[in-house]
Amino acid sequence: TEAEQRNTALLAADLPYNSLIPFTDNYLASGRRDLLRQPPPPGCDFAYEGADNNTGQYRRDNESELLFTFTDERLRPYLEDQEYLACDGYLSSIGGYRFLTLKFTFAYPNAREAYGFIDQNSVLTIKMLNGDFINLRAGVMARGSYDTVREELTYEVQYPIDRGLLASLKNSEVDMIRVFWSSGFEEYEIRQMDFFQHQLRCLGD
Repeated sequence: TEAEQRNTALLAADLPYNSLIPFTDNYLASGRRDLLRQPPPPGCDFAYEGADNNTGQYRRDNESELLFTFTDERLRPYLEDQEYLACDGYLSSIGGYRFLTLKFTFAYPNAREAYGFIDQNSVLTIKMLNGDFINLRAGVMARGSYDTVREELTYEVQYPIDRGLLASLKNSEVDMIRVFWSSGFEEYEIRQMDFFQHQLRCLGD
């Protein structure tokens, strides 16, 4: 009867959720992993695969990922919807070696006066979530180049990665990085915490 159905519904509402849906008998729940807790790893896309122009060795570049943005609140009225600083990065493999390339883009031409340049052998400190610190050194000096059309100042820096550091970069997520400019250093929190794990997995051994 209608009254019995209503009573059954009220009793069901008081039961725990997992008793209403038997996960062990449900194909979607038992046969597949929880995609919210264990999302599938992102795919691998390569910006370049082929011979390196300088060495002639096989080179593979991962697609670039946005690592962080930074804007001083005092500058927001002048930048509209832009970020004062955006940093993109990717890893490359050339003949068995690994390299980190960072591209710092400023939407303010006077940034060069404030930051200066990144010198050769300048340190990049990477702080991992497990508390480890990893230091890389810039391969060449980056003085920055200004795009008059886009009105952007860009520094592109390549950091060689010693093979002895790869395990540390694979075993933990990244928390923040400290960039040493000629005028001093700044620390930035990283958005893509699995950046090194993902990029190294794509490059393979």
